[in-house]
Order: sequence, then C-alpha cells, then structure tokens
Amino acid sequence: MSDLSKSNPSESTGQPEAPKHPGFLDLPPMRYPNEYVWLVFVSCLDLTLTWVILEGLEGDEINPLAKMILESLKGTPSNPFDNSILSLMGYLGLIVFKFCLILFVMLVCEVVGRRNNVMARRLARFGVVVSAIPVLVSLYLLITEVLHL
Repeated sequence: MSDLSKSNPSESTGQPEAPKHPGFLDLPPMRYPNEYVWLVFVSCLDLTLTWVILEGLEGDEINPLAKMILESLKGTPSNPFDNSILSLMGYLGLIVFKFCLILFVMLVCEVVGRRNNVMARRLARFGVVVSAIPVLVSLYLLITEVLHL
C-alpha cells in the first residue's frame, strides 16, 4: 500500500488547499471560557443570595441601582427612572440587568483580547473578583444572621 492513499488530496495534486472561510453565522471560539463560567456562576450566586436576604430575611438592598430596580416592584419608586423598563420589571429586571452586565464584560474581554490577550484575561478575572464581593458580603450577612453574631 502506498503512502499516496493516506495523504492529503491537495498534496497529491500539487495545488494549494482553498482557504476555509467562516460561514455567515459562524463565530470564533470564546477566548476565556473558564473565566466566563466563573463570572456567570458568581453572578448567579449574587442573585440567589440577594433574593434570600431580601425575601427570606426581609433585608434591604444596599446597591443604589439594584435598590432602584427592586423598589419599583414594591410600588415605591423613588428614582428618576421610574418609567424605565428596568424599574418596571422588579426581580426580572434585576436578573436582566445582571446578565446584561455579564454580557458587556464578556464582549469587552473578547474585543480587548484581539489586541492584548494578557490584558483581556486580567480584565475577565477582575470581573470575577468584583462580582464575588457582593457574594462574600451576602454570605457574611447570612452567617451572622443565622448564628446571631
């Protein structure tokens, strides 16, 4: 058996391979999928713990923007954006807002990553760290409330 049967057809004919062009809806692979998974995970924890504190413990939201969104759910909008889509949606608005922030961070990281891979990876990791701060604060509040510290 000859080696020609196993080789690339373009090598046997001597003609170069045609370049493969991406299709209309093809997207390149994500550059930092591990960081994005952590970002989504930490953001979901933030939403979950916020809900537990606000509904289960009847706590207050300390983030002014999130508070503006949530106050509209309770019928007490005290903000200049009381007719906006976000303020009319309550918890759903908070979820939409959070995932729009995630999408924004991911898009910025992908665009920056085309020019500077190291900087974009640092930016993605910074986004995870910043998103983890409310989770850590919420966990602290829950632990101190449960243990009555």
